[in-house]
Amino acid sequence: SICRMLVLAGMVAGAGGSGVLAQPQPQVPTAELVARLPASALRQAISLGSISLGVPSTATFLDRVQHDVNVYAIQYSPGRFAEYGGSGTASPLVTPETVLSGLLVIPANQVTLPPLDTVLLLHGTVSDAGQVPSTLFNGRLCGSDGVANLLEAADCVDLLGSASYSGTGAILAASMGFAAVAPDGIGLGEAAGTAIPYLVAQGYAISAFAAHDAAKVLCPQLNDALTLSDTVLPAGYSEGGYAALALHKLAQSPELQGLAPWVPLSLPSGGPHNLLLQAQLSLTSPSYAVPAYIAFVATSFEAFFGVNAIDPAYTSTLAGWFDGTQGIGAITTLMAVLGIEAQNILSVAARSEIVSGDPSSELVSALTSGSVSTGWSPASGSTVHLCHGTADEVVFAENAAEAATLPHTTYTALGDVVCTSHTSCAVSCMFDTLGKLAAFEGVPDGRQAFACPSGQCNVRRGRRPIKAPLTTTSTASPTQQTPAGDCSDMITYSELKCAGTQTPCIELRGPAVEDPAWSIPVVISAAHGGNLRPDGYAERDCDTNEGWICSADSFTRELSEVISASFGDGYAGKCPWVVVNHLHRSRLDANREVNEATGGNANATAAHTAFHTFIGQAQSKVNTLHGNDGSGIKGVMLDLHGYAGEDWAAAGSPYVQFGYRLSASTLQQDTLPDAPSGGLTHARLRLGADSLENLVRGSLSMGNRVPQVSNSVIVGEVPGNCGAPMPSPDVPKPLDLCASCHYYSGGYDLAQHEQNVVGDLDMNVMQIEVPRCIRGADTWYGGVSSQDVDAIRADYAEKLSTGLCGWLEGVFGETLC
Repeated sequence: SICRMLVLAGMVAGAGGSGVLAQPQPQVPTAELVARLPASALRQAISLGSISLGVPSTATFLDRVQHDVNVYAIQYSPGRFAEYGGSGTASPLVTPETVLSGLLVIPANQVTLPPLDTVLLLHGTVSDAGQVPSTLFNGRLCGSDGVANLLEAADCVDLLGSASYSGTGAILAASMGFAAVAPDGIGLGEAAGTAIPYLVAQGYAISAFAAHDAAKVLCPQLNDALTLSDTVLPAGYSEGGYAALALHKLAQSPELQGLAPWVPLSLPSGGPHNLLLQAQLSLTSPSYAVPAYIAFVATSFEAFFGVNAIDPAYTSTLAGWFDGTQGIGAITTLMAVLGIEAQNILSVAARSEIVSGDPSSELVSALTSGSVSTGWSPASGSTVHLCHGTADEVVFAENAAEAATLPHTTYTALGDVVCTSHTSCAVSCMFDTLGKLAAFEGVPDGRQAFACPSGQCNVRRGRRPIKAPLTTTSTASPTQQTPAGDCSDMITYSELKCAGTQTPCIELRGPAVEDPAWSIPVVISAAHGGNLRPDGYAERDCDTNEGWICSADSFTRELSEVISASFGDGYAGKCPWVVVNHLHRSRLDANREVNEATGGNANATAAHTAFHTFIGQAQSKVNTLHGNDGSGIKGVMLDLHGYAGEDWAAAGSPYVQFGYRLSASTLQQDTLPDAPSGGLTHARLRLGADSLENLVRGSLSMGNRVPQVSNSVIVGEVPGNCGAPMPSPDVPKPLDLCASCHYYSGGYDLAQHEQNVVGDLDMNVMQIEVPRCIRGADTWYGGVSSQDVDAIRADYAEKLSTGLCGWLEGVFGETLC
């Protein structure tokens, strides 16, 4: 049996490392039982409001709180991560002899357990070394046996509030069927007396990963039914939220490759993910709420990076404030008494460097390298879910908005109706996190977690086992592994990084192994769903150039991922080939000729070339893997777009428009012409000249094969005919529904990639224009949640992937999916 860890932890990313770390030294972590908490009391505590309610996601995890838990205060050493503490900083963070501490919470069941995921939570900002997770029950023990028991003492229930986010989260997560660890951190708890590496990457890496190692040793000793795997799920709030996202990034770094655990999901909430942006906003705010945070960062960066940013007038004053003896609240009060404000904590030079973003500044460099909201991408098979209050006055919501642009990332933005401050949003985000844990695909239902056969509990969508990330290249033999099942293991085959950055602007992704057993002969292009506006890419002049469009096809990039997952889920893990433009349409319109597409900008021109080159590469790979019939490739290209369609309906058209390079006026004819025009040249060559009618709006058409969204997922104000196709047998002539409305027939992308794409081979091409109600219904329709959007997208993606594979079989007379 395996007990996996969910790590609500994190660190600053971008710091260098020394390469291979030392092998683990023999260590003996210790654990002291401090509480036994029955699940019934935890559920009662939530229901009675001892744990704040009013959060929509509450119901998504409450019925998973099923297991009694044992809570332990643990001590452990840095172990094999001690050497990492000396890399990238001016002074070591720990020594091999440093004693670290934290809280370990595990299910109390005494039967042999199947594989479990485990939770490790990292706390928010703490400057008092005694106010840490391991001391959650200090002096508050209750119950007849001296061990806390919520059924017998109401004051223990009161411990589970927003003030103890990490401890509360760990206890509830363990009762949901996880194991959970909440590290105190370096300079805190048992490590008091040393400097606190506040927002320093390596500090979180050491305390979190070493705690994971310690828990792997302790878990089977405390309960012989438990062992731990190397899977962790980082999460946390405020400092812990920043840490969670940083931990996800750093776990993928070369320095920790092979040492850090696998991170399939991180859950960062309310964190300062862009340290430089957070500093700029704090310093330019008229009256920043907690100036002590600025002082804490400055003190930490001086100690560990050798960067002196504090105003000389306050150097001696601040020296003893962050030694672990005083809390942030007390320090904030002292600063108010002394008249020290956010704007004058730092020297004039330091303030100027931060506000201007001076790239030559050592301070700006340190803040930039520690930022985790840009410059990386979660590995294949891993995702990020953010939560942040839009009214947060301490850690500004711009941090989450920027981090939300990372690939494979979702974002719960809590409006001021839910919470109005950094403090009040903590519980809301904790419940959002627990709701995501309850829905995590690798977690068995809490009510059955200890009753299912060994090895059968961790499943994706109830069917396929979760596996570790692939480490092989695209040339690996398919006999060495099996597909992930939902295309979460797709890899990047080609990419063009944005000029002067490490961020991909154009990307070709495909199956983890380049083999027919892993591949679907479908090329998906997403030209208009990007959101990057990097320096060096001028805004296209859509105001003065008639017909130019700068607005993005929102959520089409995300939809391409859902469609890919649907192929994998329905066809034994086989995946399509996907070419994505990550640039915003105001910088590059990849579905136009190069002048209109780029406005003459050199960087955008290079991206335009890369986009169409990568489509050609994907078509070539489909030809290599799936073959051709001498005249055309056995496959299809789907050009994915989105449209508003406010001319069809005030809130937006509900119709999916399939385009084959046949104009709306052509479709108004009773019988389509046999002339070789349109985007299905190769299909008509195979099926006969008179097949166009059938392929476009007859029984073979996509309009006949792909129905509208299921009624079961239509909610709120979403139109009942969301996803109804045109043209189709039911709607053969789109303009019959609205003579003045616009029908999208397909454009530049289709024309460029239909004929002579690989030598003299053609490839079938078609365009799909997806309406708002499928792409992001919660943005344009009332009564729709983010979960509803996920359900609508998944429902339609399943229909589309099934329809495309059926279309391929109908055209080629063989099973190609």
